Amino acid sequence: MRTKTKNRFDTLKEKALGNSEEATVVKTSKRPSVLGKRQEAVAAVASGKVKTIKIFEHDPQRIRPWSGHNRHYDVLSKERCSDLIEGFRRAGQQFPAIVRTVSDSDEYDFEFICGARRHWTAAYLKRDLVIEVRNIDDRAAFLLQDIENRDREDISDYERASDYAKALPVYFEGKKSHMAEQLQIDSGNFNRLLALVDLPSEIVDAYADIRDLVVHHGNQYAKYLKEPSSKKRVLSAAKKLKGQGASGKEVVAALRKAAREGMSVDASSQKNQSTNGSLSITRGKRGQYTVSFTVPSKDRANGIEAIRSDLQDMIDSLAEEADALRPKSADADVTS
Repeated sequence: MRTKTKNRFDTLKEKALGNSEEATVVKTSKRPSVLGKRQEAVAAVASGKVKTIKIFEHDPQRIRPWSGHNRHYDVLSKERCSDLIEGFRRAGQQFPAIVRTVSDSDEYDFEFICGARRHWTAAYLKRDLVIEVRNIDDRAAFLLQDIENRDREDISDYERASDYAKALPVYFEGKKSHMAEQLQIDSGNFNRLLALVDLPSEIVDAYADIRDLVVHHGNQYAKYLKEPSSKKRVLSAAKKLKGQGASGKEVVAALRKAAREGMSVDASSQKNQSTNGSLSITRGKRGQYTVSFTVPSKDRANGIEAIRSDLQDMIDSLAEEADALRPKSADADVTS
């Protein structure tokens, strides 16, 4: 599984940077001299088979963040960078920050694309930053930044969704399917992720830690917000949570409770069968479900996406039921 992820990231990196890290192996029947090796290397660079990569140390005070950077640099601190501080002190900087040159400033020589925490740590320790200089445009910079941050736990689903929403019209002409393909993300998952940025600010502000706001929560809230009276109750409950230090689990529980307060017993328990256009879901005995759907002959893409959405709604409903039945003393967190 890990190999597949690595291969996927390698493919994304090639799209972002091209084959700038490609190495050329020269086969020869005789062991070349030092001069011969040098001539071969120079010839390879001149032919374009190998591209030079500049890696050196530079004063972090002369390096600024790229304007499209998605890290909140001002929230970095000694605590948040403690692992890097210790690593820098013990073994030095192991991986360079990726930068590009700037020509519009006398104060800065470079701007970093990847490596905000490395930059902050070098500045904190008052030492030079190891940098790798790349010649890439904004779109390639965005793709590269996404590759490096894809599996970082300290970047939330909501922050990633906000970043993608900003990049969509700028780098991908507003075409969601094209952007999802370039990022190698399933189109359905990509759309659900982007939907997070449409959540009302009252719900977003209810979270003490934005990292607790995940895609699964957004799917639940979208259903609560469809009905006007339910929406009013949910937003009112969310406002009361602002500044209260509520965890993701507490926010979900409170908003779920608010959404269901106005529902009749019959309406809240009537889940034996749900039908939404081309999809029908029937509940049987012992937790068995029968799902039937018809893919439309016209506009198949939208039809399939509607079916996918309905299936996801069913899964979310089951997850809600499981959460409601879970003992209050359970340690498991719904944000996982």
